[in-house]
Amino acid sequence: MMGVCMPPVIPGGGYNAALFVGGEGDFLGNGSYGKVWRAFHKTYRTVAVKVCVLNGPKTTATKEFENEINHMWSTNDCPYIVRCHGYFTNFDLAGIVMEYMEYGTLFELLHHRPPIEIPIELKIRFAQNITMALDYLHNTRHDQRFIHGDIKTLNILLDRFLVAKISDFGGCRLRTVTENLNLGGRGRDLKPGERNVFTIQYAAPEVLLNPESELRAAGRCL
Repeated sequence: MMGVCMPPVIPGGGYNAALFVGGEGDFLGNGSYGKVWRAFHKTYRTVAVKVCVLNGPKTTATKEFENEINHMWSTNDCPYIVRCHGYFTNFDLAGIVMEYMEYGTLFELLHHRPPIEIPIELKIRFAQNITMALDYLHNTRHDQRFIHGDIKTLNILLDRFLVAKISDFGGCRLRTVTENLNLGGRGRDLKPGERNVFTIQYAAPEVLLNPESELRAAGRCL
């Protein structure tokens, strides 16, 4: 498995047992290319694990899996991005082991029934958390800036302290300064076999994957 920055490999057997012994109650949701489950680890305690079927080294799922663990691991020093603990592989299954977010997604909070009145102070905190995460992604290095690609309320998670953190980096990519200068305000054409991973309701009208469109998507979340 290739990559500039890879997280540690964690044995998968224990995770698989924890995942399936818990049953349907441990299912947390769907990611961009896999399912997310609650599991238990002796060091990290309760964790979230995104599990996917790879089906070979050159499949879309494999590329997105490698892409996500690379990008998540390299952003572990940002407190507003879900932390990656490591990954495991087990035959054709692979899993990303992540920080468990006790209060689920921002989408679930906003659409709770009966409705929950969210204090203005908490709304401001969410806005600060999300914009600080995006600022980190877009300005990590001068010549390497991350584009998340799918900012939406389902990809914003809340921890036990109600800190909002960005998750689901399956569609994340690096955008270099050279690419920014060459493209100007235009997006890029997809190569054969590639697919868009953004959510159309949150994308900019011109469907650009750049910092400006991500800020617009964040605005729609808030």
